[in-house]
Amino acid sequence: MTVDSKTLDTSEKDDVVKQTAEAIKRLIDASRFDRSDIKDHLKLSMDQLNRRLLGQTPFLFHEVKAICDFLGVTIDEAMRIAGMSQHEFENAWVYQWRRKALERQVAAIEYNDKISRNAVADRLGFSPSWLSYALNGKKRISSQAARQIEYALSLPDGFLDKEPNKAPETSQIDSDLILRTAKELVASVEADGRKMHSQELYASIIGICQLYNARIAMKEGRTPQDDAVDFSRVYEQLMMHLKLADD
Repeated sequence: MTVDSKTLDTSEKDDVVKQTAEAIKRLIDASRFDRSDIKDHLKLSMDQLNRRLLGQTPFLFHEVKAICDFLGVTIDEAMRIAGMSQHEFENAWVYQWRRKALERQVAAIEYNDKISRNAVADRLGFSPSWLSYALNGKKRISSQAARQIEYALSLPDGFLDKEPNKAPETSQIDSDLILRTAKELVASVEADGRKMHSQELYASIIGICQLYNARIAMKEGRTPQDDAVDFSRVYEQLMMHLKLADD
C-alpha cells in the first residue's frame, strides 16, 4: 500500500494544528487567565481565537510564542503538555504546584491555629471531602478554586500557581548569605519589640533556613519583590511561633 506524499503532508500538518490547538487550550484553561485575556493579548476576536482552539484555523508561530510568553511557559513545555494523557496532565505542571502549595498552607494552619482538617476546609470554603481529594491528588484544583483559596487565606493572586522552590543542588553553604539572612530576620523581630531568647532558637533556625533555602535556590532570576514576599511570609510564621510560646 502506498501513500501519496501530498496526503501525508496534509495529514501531518493537520496533526500539528490539532496538537498545537490542544496544547494552547490546556495551557489557557489551567492558567489564571481567561480566553478573553488571550484574545485581547493577541488582538483577535473571540470567534477567531475559538476557531484556532478548535483546530479549524492554525495558530501562527508568533501567536503561539506570544501565548507561551504571556503564560510563562516555553513552546517545548507546551508541546510536551499536549502529548500527555488527561490523567498525566491533571497531575502535572500547575495542578501539581497548586496541590503542593495547598499542602504547605494546610499544614501551617493546622500547626499554628491548632484546628482540625475539617475546620481548615470550612475556612477555605470547601467541604472536608473536597479538601481530602485535592490533597490526595484525586481532585484537580481548578483556577477558580485556587483563586478562592488565595482569597480565603489573604494570599496574593496567583500565589498557588508558582513553581515551588527547589532544594539547593549544591551541598556547599554560602556562609555570608546565611549570616546576612539570620541577622536580617532576628533584627526585624527585635525591632518589633521582642527580645530573642534561647528557647525560641529552634523556631528562629527554622525561619532562617526556610528563607535561606528560598534565596539560595532562586539566585538566578530572583527579583527584590520575590524576596520581599518570601521574607514577609517567613517573618510572619516566626512571629506566630513566638506568640504561641508566650501563651
